[in-house]
Amino acid sequence: MSADEPRLLMVQSFVPKGDPTALVSPPTTGNVGIVYYDARFYNVSSAYSIQSNNMAKIEAKVSTILAKLKNDMTDAQKFRVLHDEFIKSVSYGGMSTGASATIEGAFIPNNYGYCAIVCQGYARGLQYLCQRAGIQVIYVTGTASYSEPPVDHAWNMVKIEGQWYNTDPTNDDPPTGASIPVRYDDFLQSDNDFLHDHTPGISTQGTAVSYPVFPQTVAESYPLADTEYPIAD
Repeated sequence: MSADEPRLLMVQSFVPKGDPTALVSPPTTGNVGIVYYDARFYNVSSAYSIQSNNMAKIEAKVSTILAKLKNDMTDAQKFRVLHDEFIKSVSYGGMSTGASATIEGAFIPNNYGYCAIVCQGYARGLQYLCQRAGIQVIYVTGTASYSEPPVDHAWNMVKIEGQWYNTDPTNDDPPTGASIPVRYDDFLQSDNDFLHDHTPGISTQGTAVSYPVFPQTVAESYPLADTEYPIAD
């Protein structure tokens, strides 16, 4: 459930278990804290208020991206718009904040006025956009081996025209100041092209961290040219 529903990360609350007299005020942004499944001491009111406020901010940002989709677009064209517009709206960073791995960090600007996120935030943000657009998507965790040693990482699998493809939005975001706004190094790729440096479902500690079985992709990556939407003259 936590892999399929990116909003769950927001439903958390600082409530010391077993001590209703020592409630801690949750922060106004980022992960609210640690969930304790004890209804007597679960600060539902505070968590609901924070989630409602943040979801309104998230939906305002998401709506501006969804508004760029056209009714006559294919799912591949829609996905490219979501992928590109999302990547252009965020930057890599924010490791010191709890929001950097969530859709809060992906869509709510920080105190410096921009959205700084890590790989989980990229994958969660793109996942939520796809869900809102009606495109089937999976949040994937595993490892990436761009260099040695491998690192824990997160990305997406996306279903386009009945077939599954891999996309790594973190790797498709060029470094700050790059001459291009978006890369397509890991965009709608087949397992043959993608899994040589990505390993889904296993962390660097060797433990399973997400879906036990992922769908297989088609043999060929999706042609990038077929994801372009023709602009009328």
